[in-house]
Amino acid sequence: MAGFDLATNTPRDTWVIKEFVYEVQQEFVSQSDNLFYIFSTKNGHFKIAEPYMSTGDNVPSEWMPNVNDLKPENVSNLNYLPNSNFEKALHKWELTNLQNSGLEYRTDDAITHFGRGLHIFGTPNGEFKGLSSEPFNLDAKKDEKLTLSMDLGKEALTENSVIKLGFYISWIKMEV
Repeated sequence: MAGFDLATNTPRDTWVIKEFVYEVQQEFVSQSDNLFYIFSTKNGHFKIAEPYMSTGDNVPSEWMPNVNDLKPENVSNLNYLPNSNFEKALHKWELTNLQNSGLEYRTDDAITHFGRGLHIFGTPNGEFKGLSSEPFNLDAKKDEKLTLSMDLGKEALTENSVIKLGFYISWIKMEV
């Protein structure tokens, strides 16, 4: 077990990295959920962020989440929107309602100001002008809830700016 005294040479009101390397003396398999734990032996006030535990000779240069945390809670709770991080530009998005719409779009400006996303600006020349995803399969049951969500970066929006979020469903009625 490794420990340290927070009162010794630890600056206040700033994040510091505390790192411990433990060399395994013999092979083992953990039989407990308490392989990694943090506790205080005296009165104290401390914050913790981005805990990390890895094995091997190479220490990771930056924190990353546990791969199990990246898995969805269940297979029905997935993000259905293809290329939702715009990693491949506008691949998997239809531009027919965006082109010649009075609206312009840029990825570089959104990345510069917000670190990610897509910047859409201008005055639309009609209803339903904007960006739409390519069709995708969705199996929804009666009384299930659908959540539509996005991060919005407000830049130079006026009080008259209106953003509408829509979800168009076309379905096939199946008879058993």
